[in-house]
Amino acid sequence: MSKKISFYADLDAAKKDDVYYSLTMFPYPSWSALHAGHASVFTLNDVVARYQRMQWKTVLNPFGFDSFGLPTENYAIKVGKTAQEVTKENAAYFLEQLGSMDLSFDEKRLLYTSDAEYYQWTQRIFSQLFKAGLVYRDTMYVNRCPDCQTVLANDQVVNGKCERCGAEIMQKKHPQWFIKITDYADRLIDDLALVDWPEETKTNQINWIGRKYGTEIDYEIDGHPGDYITVFTTRPDTNFGASFVVLAPDSDYVSQYMDSFPNKEEVQAYVKKSLAKTTVQRMQDAKHKTWVHTWLYVVNRLNNKKIPLYIADFVLANVGTGAVVGVPAHDPRDFDFATLMNLDVVRVVQSQEGDDTPIKKSEDVFTDEGIVMNSDFLNGLTTQEAKEKINDYLEQKGRGKKIVTYKLRDWSVSRQRYRGAPIPVYYDEHGEPQLIPDEELPVVLPLDLEEYKPTGKSPLEDHPTFSTYTHKNGKNYQRECDTLDTFMCSSFYFLRYIDPRNTQELGNPEWMNKALSVDFYSGGKEHTVWHLLYARFIHKFLYDQGFVAESEPFKKLFHQWMVMGADGRKMGKRYNNGVDPLEVAREYGSDVLKTYLMFMWPLDADKPWDYNSVRGVQKFLKRVETLLEWEKTDHNQLPNELISLMHKTIKGTQYDYEHLKFNTVVSKVMILVNKVYDCKVVSNELLLMIAQLLAPMATKVAEHIREKLEQEGSIHYSRFPDFDENKIAQEMLNLPVQFNGKMRGTIEASPWIQQDEVMSLLQNNEHFTKYFEGKEIKKIIYVQDKIVNIIVA
Repeated sequence: MSKKISFYADLDAAKKDDVYYSLTMFPYPSWSALHAGHASVFTLNDVVARYQRMQWKTVLNPFGFDSFGLPTENYAIKVGKTAQEVTKENAAYFLEQLGSMDLSFDEKRLLYTSDAEYYQWTQRIFSQLFKAGLVYRDTMYVNRCPDCQTVLANDQVVNGKCERCGAEIMQKKHPQWFIKITDYADRLIDDLALVDWPEETKTNQINWIGRKYGTEIDYEIDGHPGDYITVFTTRPDTNFGASFVVLAPDSDYVSQYMDSFPNKEEVQAYVKKSLAKTTVQRMQDAKHKTWVHTWLYVVNRLNNKKIPLYIADFVLANVGTGAVVGVPAHDPRDFDFATLMNLDVVRVVQSQEGDDTPIKKSEDVFTDEGIVMNSDFLNGLTTQEAKEKINDYLEQKGRGKKIVTYKLRDWSVSRQRYRGAPIPVYYDEHGEPQLIPDEELPVVLPLDLEEYKPTGKSPLEDHPTFSTYTHKNGKNYQRECDTLDTFMCSSFYFLRYIDPRNTQELGNPEWMNKALSVDFYSGGKEHTVWHLLYARFIHKFLYDQGFVAESEPFKKLFHQWMVMGADGRKMGKRYNNGVDPLEVAREYGSDVLKTYLMFMWPLDADKPWDYNSVRGVQKFLKRVETLLEWEKTDHNQLPNELISLMHKTIKGTQYDYEHLKFNTVVSKVMILVNKVYDCKVVSNELLLMIAQLLAPMATKVAEHIREKLEQEGSIHYSRFPDFDENKIAQEMLNLPVQFNGKMRGTIEASPWIQQDEVMSLLQNNEHFTKYFEGKEIKKIIYVQDKIVNIIVA
C-alpha cells in the first residue's frame, strides 16, 4: 500500500524561477455534485500541475470554495437550510468527489471565502480602495432583480435577465457603493499585450471596456442663447451632414429642459416608460426604436442649420455625453431613424473611387473612409485629414474638443443580501460614511440571522445588534448593512492561496514574489468580463499599492471545452444527462476517468460523453499494467526500432504536454505500447518510462508500476524522461499543403512534426512563400502528419 503523497508547495525552500503556479477557477458550493464537465476542468489543471512537478518545479496547486454570494444563498433558501449548512454539506461531498479522482491539490491551502479569516482581506482591500479615493457612494439607476431583491452590475445581467435566477431585471434608483474601475480602463486594455490569453477573450474585454477616440461638439439650443447640447461622435468629419440630435431619457439634459418642452407630459410619460427597462434591454431594443419629439431644435454651428431634438431610449446617459448626433448618410442606424422621421439625408463623404451617389436606401449608406464633400472648408480632404482639421477648428472656436470615452462603468459593489462580506463602513452624526478602523476588522457576518429571504432591503438591517456600531468614543452609529458583491471576494483569492493562514498580512511578501504571477489559469470563458476583469483591476490596484510585484495576475489563460451528454446536449440538470465522476471512478477507476477526459478530443473542442471510449481507455491502461507480468529484457538488448520510437515518443509527448495537446500524448503512448506488444519485448527502463509519460493522467497506474519496479520515491516527484535526438531514426513523410482549401503541393517533414515547425518550413520554402506574400494568416488547420490547410486573406 503506497503512502499518501503530500503536494504541499514549500515556498520557503523554493527559488522564484523554480515555482510554478497552476490554478483552476474555484467553484461555488451551491450544488451538491459535480458532473464530468466540471471534472474535466479540474483534471486539465491537475495534468498541468503534475507535469510541471515532474520538471522538478515547486508547484502551487491550491483549491477552495467561492462560498459567499447569491448562488449559495439562493440554493439554501430553495432547500430550506441555512447557507452555512449548505456550504458545509456541499463542499464535503465536492471534496469527496475530487478525492476519488486522485487530484494533486495542496490540501493545506484549502480556503472558503465565507470564513472571517478570509473575508477580512476582502474588507481590507475595500478600505484601501476607499483611502485611495477609488470608492464612492451615489444614488442612481441600477439593475435590480425582483426575485433576488438585490442590485446587479451590468455584467450580471444576461439578455435582460438576472444571470443567477433568470428573472426579468428592472431599473430602480438606489443608493449604492461604487468602485472606480474606470480609472484603470486604459491599463486594462493596454496591458492585455503582456499576457498569453485567447485572442477572443482579449477582444471581448477590450470591447466591454469600449474605448473610443472621438470629439465632443456643442450644438446650441434654438431659442436658448448660450445653452448647448454637447454630443459625442467618432466621426466629426461628417457633421456637416447632421440631421438630428437624440438625448438619453435619463440624461441631465432632459431633466434640465423638461419645463421647456411644449409636450412636457408626453415626454415625462416616455421617460418613465424608458427607465423601467434595463440598460441591456435598451441596447437590445435599439433595432426597434422608440422615441419622443421634444419640439425643440438645436443649431449646427458649422452650417447654421436647425435640426430637431429627440429623446430615445437607445441612447444611454452614461455613454459619451448622453447625447448623440445623427448623420444618416453614413450610419445605418441613423439612416433608419431619419427615414422614420422623414429627415434630410445629406451625403458628405464620397468613396475613394469618386462615387457620390445620393443615399436613398439603407444598403447604400456609406460607412467607410473616403473623400469629404458638401462640407465647406473640409471638401476634398481625406477622412483622416478632415478629422484633424475639424477638431482644430472646433477647439479654436471653443465649440468642441477631442476626447476619449469608455463604455465601461464603475463597479457597483453593494448587495442587499445576507451572504457576503459586510461593508466595513459606519455613518457618523452627519450621515457621512466612515471606515471601520483596520484594527477592528473583520466586521463579522452574524451567523444567527434566522430570516434572510430577499425583501428589497438588506437583511442585516433586521439583526438585533449588527446595525448599530459602537465607536471607541462611546457613541453609537448606524452601520452599513449592505454586503459586498461576491466578485470582490473572488478578485484576489489566488493571492490568498499563497499564504492563507497569515493573519497579519495578505501574504508573506517573499512567498508572493516567488509565486506570482499565476503561470497557468483555467476556467470558463463566461467569466471574461466578470471575474477576469475584476481580478485584473484589483491586482493592478494592489500592484500600485506595493502589495504585489507584477501588474497582471495571470500569465497564461486557457478556457476549457464543454463535455456534452451522450445525447449531444450540454451536460447538466436541465437535461438529466450529467455523468457523476464519482460513479465513473468507482466503476472504472480514476485513472480511466482522467485519461479518457484528456484523450477525448483536443482540449478546446466540445465533445460528447461516450462509454465505449471509456472502456477503450480502460483496456489500454490494462495493457500497460500487464507489461509488469512480462519477463524483462536488458534495456540495451531492445530492438533499435523500439529504442528509436521510445525517444521519439518522449520528444513528442514532452512537446504535447507543454502545448496542452493531451489527447496526442495518449495516442503517442498507445503507439509505443502497441510496438512493445508487436516486438514482444520490454525492459524495466522502458516500462518505467511509459509510466512516467502517463503519470500526469494515469496517476495510480503509474505509481503502481514504479512501486512494482522497486523504485524509490513517488513517480510524481520523479524527473520527466529526456530524449536523445541521435537515437531517433530520421524517417520522413510528404505532408500535403493547402492554401484556402486548394492543394498547393507537399513538403518533406519528419513524423510527428509540430505546427510551428511546419509553418517554419513553409515560410522558408521558395515554392510556398508566394502564397504568403501580401496576405494575412487568418487560421491554420493542422492534422498532425496528415495535412495542413492555411487560410489567408
